[in-house]
Amino acid sequence: MINLLPDRMKKDIRVAHTNTILLNYSIAILFLGVLVAIVFGTGFWLLHNEKNAVENGLASQNAKIAQYKPVSDKANKFRNDLQIAKAILGNEVSYSQLLTTFGSDMPAGAIIEDFSISSANLSNRNEPIPIRARTNSYSAALSLKDSLEKSILFEDVKIESIQRPEDVSETTGTQANYPFSVTLSTKVSAFESDSLGGAN
Repeated sequence: MINLLPDRMKKDIRVAHTNTILLNYSIAILFLGVLVAIVFGTGFWLLHNEKNAVENGLASQNAKIAQYKPVSDKANKFRNDLQIAKAILGNEVSYSQLLTTFGSDMPAGAIIEDFSISSANLSNRNEPIPIRARTNSYSAALSLKDSLEKSILFEDVKIESIQRPEDVSETTGTQANYPFSVTLSTKVSAFESDSLGGAN
């Protein structure tokens, strides 16, 4: 078969065929690019939604924790109160018995001016307790310290200060009869309730 087409037309046909192939390649590459963009876009969208779900869950949990925090604080306070009550009831401490014993331990020439004890002191025996007293002499102040050291109630008794007015003649009443002001620091000892004075 004799090809009677002119050379220029043959060339144009080859160029048209090549262009068709390149167009098909371009369409395929474009389609592939769109597909990759869809895949990455979908993945990003899924990750973003998952991140939002986790953050919303954490926010919800934090809100619930904040909501129940007052209840938790009350429960902790109640637990601490129970521990203090258990310490008191475990020793069966009667404050009237304790004060009776304390009064019997006071030496002559000394009176208590200020003394307070609480359940916290009984549950935490390392908590120092201040005692302010008055005595009629310096030796009576030292006797007070010795008496408290020998008492079953106290331990680690320390004299913080002993003061006396320069002019006693200007004082009246209790200050005149007991001119020495004594400040002591002590701790509650681990006594048993049946050793207190006036125990039933």
